[in-house]
Amino acid sequence: MAIKLDIALEKLAAPGVAEALARLVGALGDPTAKVSPRLSDPPRLAEEPAVSAPKAAPVIAEDAPDAAERYRRFVAGLPDRSRTFIEMVQTHKLLKISDAMRALGLTAPKAMGGLTGSIGRWAPNRGVKVPYETTTADGERAWRWIGSPVDAAPAPAAKRASE
Repeated sequence: MAIKLDIALEKLAAPGVAEALARLVGALGDPTAKVSPRLSDPPRLAEEPAVSAPKAAPVIAEDAPDAAERYRRFVAGLPDRSRTFIEMVQTHKLLKISDAMRALGLTAPKAMGGLTGSIGRWAPNRGVKVPYETTTADGERAWRWIGSPVDAAPAPAAKRASE
């Protein structure tokens, strides 16, 4: 008969748990051996790698006058990679994941999912329609440009020199 213990490292950092485990292991190894009632140096947890805080969703003014202006402000507030991705889809009209990853310097498809997922969550919260759709091209994930409000909006009028 055997007993298997699973003890989280965080729990071992607590002196009482570490001491009890030391006594147990000592008693199992040699019942006549004396085990110190206290550990002089409790086990240390490995340092956690630094994790950067998630970036906040782009902020746009609630008073944006129209869909085109909301879209412009939304895109302008995106992190560089997200903005570049949207520009690439717009330029290529159909962008495969392999091409996007190569251009953005990404090595894992999961990173693309994080990038497109964040755009897909942020846009509706900012009153903006995502300007592309997900599709498949040559057997791989791709994005097709379906247009943005800026595409349909007339270009802003140039100011006259007298103004």
